[in-house]
Amino acid sequence: MLSSIFTKTKPINFIIIKVYLLTLFLLRYYKLEEKTTSVAMTFCAGYIISVISILILHFLVRKYNLSSRNLYSVFFYVFLIGMAPEVMNAIPLLISSFFVVVGTERVCNLRNEKAIKSSILEASICYGMASVLYFWSISFMIVLFIGMLFFAAKSYKNWIISLTGLGVVYIFVSCYMLFRYDHFLDLDSYIDPISINFEAYKNVSFLFTLTSFGICLLFFMGIFLVNIQKIPVNHRPVAKLIIFYVLIAVFVVFIAPIKNTTELVFLIGPMSVMGTTYMKLEYSPLVREINLGVFLLLPFVFLFF
Repeated sequence: MLSSIFTKTKPINFIIIKVYLLTLFLLRYYKLEEKTTSVAMTFCAGYIISVISILILHFLVRKYNLSSRNLYSVFFYVFLIGMAPEVMNAIPLLISSFFVVVGTERVCNLRNEKAIKSSILEASICYGMASVLYFWSISFMIVLFIGMLFFAAKSYKNWIISLTGLGVVYIFVSCYMLFRYDHFLDLDSYIDPISINFEAYKNVSFLFTLTSFGICLLFFMGIFLVNIQKIPVNHRPVAKLIIFYVLIAVFVVFIAPIKNTTELVFLIGPMSVMGTTYMKLEYSPLVREINLGVFLLLPFVFLFF
């Protein structure tokens, strides 16, 4: 039964999900016309980054009690990557999304009221690193500011630390640029333009992916909001941070300078968390199995569409 795989966090179940993810990556690779060594290495890197992101996201969900002991957040992460196959070899965006996930975990850690300053600095550095690879991921700094309002608004020093993290990233990247290219980081090349031109989405494949993501987002978010009161009170602020996380991700997608569905990678993390709420609803075993079967097969439709 499919539900037995995702309702238990056994190592073998993790392996099964990783093999499923690997299958999606391989199918995407073999569908390409150009199959060079460099392209293969790109897909290998994309797979490794995705696996690490999955583990961090699962840690976040478990640590802050956003779901019971299951692998549904991991499953939905893989499902959503399969629905946006262009993401699989978009290495800069995958790495940027990875840093955003790590940064958000650090923001959620503020709830423990321990090592607040280091958590703020680490989150700020993560969002700064994400912005080096994809500038508009700097928008996720808003998640940090909201987290500070929730958990650490008393000290003005915390707000200075949050900006210090960005300064550290700028200095580090400038030193690298100076060593490699003999000039500092150029802000004009660093800051990407805003685009609200959606002509690219007229592509049937892109439109299909975008529409499917939109439906899943509305569905998952609606159920998450309805059931947020069931989350323990002390963990509820973290759930609210996830809501802000997904809203900012929507904003990043909306203003993306290049619209080819790779920008949807920023929605995958928070949507995976919200999707777990759907699977926690009371279903008959048959309905649950049908739901999981549909979610498992849908990525193959997108890969061959």
